[in-house]
Order: sequence, then structure tokens, then C-alpha cells
Amino acid sequence: MPIYVARKQVDGSWQFRAGGLTPAGAGAPDPLVITDFALSLAAGSGDSIRPMTLSLEVRTADGQSLGAWSGLPLEPLHKTAGVGDGIFDLFSLNGPSSAGLPIVLLNDSIGNGSELLKALDALGTGLDFKITQNEWDDAGHFEMAALKKKFESGLGATAWLAGGNDGLLPGRTEYEGRADPTQDYATGFKQFESIEDISIVAAPGSTWAASTRVDDVAAITNLLIAHAEKMRYRIAIIDPPEGQKIADVRKLKAKLDSKYAALYYPWVTVFDGVTRQPLNLPPSGFVAGIYARNDTERAVYKAPANEVVRGAIGFETLINTAQQEVLNPEGINCFRFFEGRGNRLWGARTISSDPEWKYVNLRRYFAYLERSIDKGTQWAVFEPNGEALWANVRATIRDFLMNEWANGALLGDKPEKAFFVRCDRSTMTQNDLDNGRLVCLIGVAPLRPAEFVIFRIGQWTADQKS
Repeated sequence: MPIYVARKQVDGSWQFRAGGLTPAGAGAPDPLVITDFALSLAAGSGDSIRPMTLSLEVRTADGQSLGAWSGLPLEPLHKTAGVGDGIFDLFSLNGPSSAGLPIVLLNDSIGNGSELLKALDALGTGLDFKITQNEWDDAGHFEMAALKKKFESGLGATAWLAGGNDGLLPGRTEYEGRADPTQDYATGFKQFESIEDISIVAAPGSTWAASTRVDDVAAITNLLIAHAEKMRYRIAIIDPPEGQKIADVRKLKAKLDSKYAALYYPWVTVFDGVTRQPLNLPPSGFVAGIYARNDTERAVYKAPANEVVRGAIGFETLINTAQQEVLNPEGINCFRFFEGRGNRLWGARTISSDPEWKYVNLRRYFAYLERSIDKGTQWAVFEPNGEALWANVRATIRDFLMNEWANGALLGDKPEKAFFVRCDRSTMTQNDLDNGRLVCLIGVAPLRPAEFVIFRIGQWTADQKS
């Protein structure tokens, strides 16, 4: 590990470098070691070795702290328990924690601690090595003692960061991803294909700046829907671009058709605790949270609508009843504000043109049933494909559906009106049997949400007859 050397020049300035000796006729310098300095650690020698670390705090222009770190080693090779922990490791663009950091170091001209010290010293409010009169007097007019106190108390530098960005918006290629089965490596949607427990997919932020990346936004939306369709047991939550008018979102919906996706409008307004200003956010994150809350507090078969939008202070566009009556039949689920009831999600339709699959809860409930039955009958794989197996499979599925009916998930006052299960020679051909296929036919009568509550009201008139 090289030693960093700080040397005061005759003119009072300081120079920093990573120490190294260059033998005569040699190319690269040999690293300096402690013995090269002939230091003496004996009492009274005046020599001392003190490790130098860096403390860093990142603040916004108005003084709010975004994060603080202390005791950061300046040496790029420094490790703790075999893991690099210096400032160059922590704030590397490719570091394991870089996604959660407010800044990353991209300046290739700064490669080690001495170069970083040079850069800090060159700042307008850089490291101040000048000894003040008070420090000189306190140290008894002994320069090394004054420097020691200055270093021990800590030196500070302030820099205004400029030219940074939050990174480019990911495009269709990043969302689509790629997979390398030989390396067990995948990105984008490809990475989600190996995770079975996902039931909701969304891409909040994928529609930002849509006017400047129209093709990318459309492609990402189609990729999201295609992923949900491919995985069968998932539903995609689609965001419209920010700032769209009602006519715009209707044009967007006209291009989409899938029983595995739902579209929500408009964007949700929240209070930004950093800027202290209203902030519009894409609806998919709020909707995914409502789905999860509804599944936990009620049930997956209950429509995820007429639910409070927590954290919302309003919406980008206020939708009235007349507009709702136009948008809802087209499969555009709206956020509404109701006097006395607050901000609510007021729609639960998919973007499918198939009337059998027009409700989100129906599509999600069938995905739940299909996956539960699929997983619950895995024990039948490689069992002898005969009458005994068929009877056991029928019993397993019937027990599951009976429990669903008892919980109120299925329509019908009797089990036989709510579902049926067939698994016999009527559901399998000889070709199925020859190829080891077990085929069951299952029918259920699901509940559908009451979108309209209709009252018939009558009054007695003066002409009534007793």
C-alpha cells in the first residue's frame, strides 16, 4: 500500500502525492515504506504516524442534508474484512450501494487520496493549511505542534457540485433486458421471469418525458403487457404520460387490448417533503399499493376500487361524473375526489375488449385460482394416470373450491351452483393418456363488482285505494 506524502514548500504551499522511489534507470517507482523515512517512534522524537480519513456530507442548495459519512479511508486499496471500504469504493458508479447514494465519483483524473487532497486544496473554500496567529501562539510558536492541532481538529472544504444528472431514463432495451443462462445472469423483465411469486408488475416513471421519447414509451408499455401475458398469473398496471388530456388518454387506450393489464388516470399529486411543493407522480405505484392492501384487508376477489388513495393531496386532473361515465366503459380507471369521502380510486376494469374479462378483480382472482390449483396438485406429477389419481385430484380441487365458496368468493347458494370439477375419461383423450397428460375441467361462478346501485322508488298518490 503506498504512503501519501504531504510536503510544505518554501513558499508555504503544500504538495501531495502517493509516495514512491524511482531507482536509477527504472520505469515505475517502488512504493515508499515507513523505513524509507527513518522514522523514530521513541518518546521525544517528534515523529508520529497518523492515518488520514475523510468525512463527507452532501447537502442540497437550501442546506438539507442528503447523507453523511465519516472515517472514509483515502486509499483505494483499503479493505475491511476483505471488502473495499474507501471513498473510491463507496462512491463508485458501479458500487453495490451506488443506487442509493446522492452522488457518485466519475472524475477519472482523481485516482487516489493524494490527488483528492490536491483537488480539495484547490477549491475556493478548500483545505486551509495556513496557521493563524492564534494557532501559532497556542502551539508555543512551534510549527509542527500547530499543524498537529490543525489536523486533529479536522480540515474542511466546501464544493458546489455542477454538471451532474440523475442518469438517463432507461429505454426499451433496458426494460426488455437480456438473459444469459450460462452465467445465471438476467436484467430487466427477463430477471422477473425466474421469480414465481410476482402477481403485479408496473413501471412507474417509464412514461416520464413521453413527448421526447414517444417510441420508447409505447414500446415499454407493450413490453410490460407482454410480460404479464407471458407469465399468465400477473397483471400489468399501465401509466399514461404526465399531463395528458382526456382525449389523449382515450387515444392511448384505443391502442391497447389485454385481459392482463389495467390503465389508470390521471397522475396523483402528493406533497414533496424536500421541495415543499406539490408533486405529480405516476398512478401505478399507488394502484399497486391499493391492490396489496385490498388483498390483505379484504380478498383478491373484491374489486380494488372505491379505495382511499393514501398520501394523495389531489390529482393532476379532476374528473367529474360525466367524464367518468365516458372513460369507465372504455377501460380507463379514474381517480376521483368526492366531497366528504376524500381522494379515491374509482374504477376496476382491465383494458380488454372481451366482456368476460373486463374486471381487474376477476382476472386477478382467476390467476389466483389457476396458480393455487396448479401448485396444489403438483403431488400428482409422475403418479399412475388412472381412476385412483383422478379421484384424488378431483377431491383436492373440490376441497379448495369449497373453501372459496364458503368464504363468499363464488356465486351460488349451493356448492353445485358455484363450481364443478371434472377429471375423468371425458376430459382426456387417449392421446393425452399416452403422452402422460392429466387434464381437468373446472368451472366456477365468480362474483362481479356492483358498478351501479339501482333503487326503485315509489310514492303513494292521493288516488290510492285502501
